[in-house]
Amino acid sequence: MSSTPVNAFSSAGKDRQLHTQTTAHRAASPLATPFRGRIRRSALRLFVAFLSLAAVVGFASPAGATVIGSSGATGVSSVGQGACEYLPAWGNLRVSEAPPTIYARNYRSGGGNDWQYVRYSIALIDAASGAVLQQTGYSGAAVAWDNAPARFSGQTSLLANWRGNYRMLVTIEWLDTTGRTVLGRAYQRVDSYRYWSNAVGPYGPFSSCAKAF
Repeated sequence: MSSTPVNAFSSAGKDRQLHTQTTAHRAASPLATPFRGRIRRSALRLFVAFLSLAAVVGFASPAGATVIGSSGATGVSSVGQGACEYLPAWGNLRVSEAPPTIYARNYRSGGGNDWQYVRYSIALIDAASGAVLQQTGYSGAAVAWDNAPARFSGQTSLLANWRGNYRMLVTIEWLDTTGRTVLGRAYQRVDSYRYWSNAVGPYGPFSSCAKAF
C-alpha cells in the first residue's frame, strides 16, 4: 500500500370559456363537494402527523452535521444528509447514511501534491443520551488527495426498533501512506434526516430519526 497512486482529478378567451365549463362541471357533480372534503381531511391528518414528528425530533437544515470532536492531523471532511424510513411490515426504522467526503490533509502548499489513506465507520446512537447502539466496522482504506476526496461506494443502513429516536455518528480516520497508522480522527454527528413512512415521502428534514406516522 506504500506506492504513490496517480491523481486522476489533476389565448385569453379560450381560457375563460374553459374555466366556465370546468366550474359548471364541478357544480353539477354530486360527488365534488364530499370528495374535496375527504381530501381536505386527509391533508389535515397528514399535516398534524407531520407537526407531531417535528415536535418530537425538531426541524433541521438540509445538510446538517455537527463535528463533536477531533484529534491528531486531520484533513477536510463533510457528512451528508441521512435517511429515515419507517418499515411497518418489519416494525423497524431503517436509518441510512452515504459515505462521507474526505480529503487528505494539506501539508504542502499547492493542490494535488499531498495524499494519504482514509477510512470511516458509522454508529447508530440514541438521540437523547448519545449512547452507541450499533457500530459498523471500518470501510476499506481509500486514497484521498488534498484536492480530491476519496472514492467510496454504497451506503450504510442500520435497522432499529420503531419506538426509538436515533442519529448516526460518523468516525473518520486519516492514515499514513502505508495505510496502517492512524494520524488523525474526527467525529461528525448527522443532524438532518429525510423521513419516509411505508415508502411515502420524503418529509422533513428533521434533526433525528423517529416514527411519526
